[in-house]
Amino acid sequence: MGRRITDLGDPSFRRAFTGLRRGWFRLETRQHYAEPGEAGAFAAFLAGEPVTREPGAWQAMIRRHASSGRRLRRVHVVREPVSDYVRFEMAWAYPVNIAAGEQVRVIAVRGGEWPAAVPREDFWLLDDTELWAMRYDDTGRFLHAEHLDDRGAVAEHAAAARTAYAAAVSLAEYLPVSGARLGRAGQVRS
Repeated sequence: MGRRITDLGDPSFRRAFTGLRRGWFRLETRQHYAEPGEAGAFAAFLAGEPVTREPGAWQAMIRRHASSGRRLRRVHVVREPVSDYVRFEMAWAYPVNIAAGEQVRVIAVRGGEWPAAVPREDFWLLDDTELWAMRYDDTGRFLHAEHLDDRGAVAEHAAAARTAYAAAVSLAEYLPVSGARLGRAGQVRS
């Protein structure tokens, strides 16, 4: 077990993202994240109000990395019908990241299905060598990120990242086929 951080704003954790050489891969497996900074926008989304997001420091960093040729990839395994929170991410969080240069992809599953060789836990893989396991409680509240320095775990997660990315479709491909299922806030349809 490596070091652990309990604050996503921790400077050592942030430096891991700004000092990239090749890129990152992010696997998201949760259907809800309880991020305090998103609470107001999420509530507005649930109320049916339009939600927009202006690019910030994170998107500026994405833009710098992408313009330098680094590959920034994210895959979210989403259970269908999708949760209100996932629809919110697709409307509010992902578009600004995509516009900045991150590749966002989706693997849609139903019921108890799960894609083979894809972990059921969130992680960040930075430069294919630095692995951070992301831990959340049952409500989606961030607990801690754990730096795993075991070479076997890094290799296993790198293989899982390749598998997940190959099995996923871009958000742009997913939205048209899922549009009827996404509905409006509070109205998830099968």
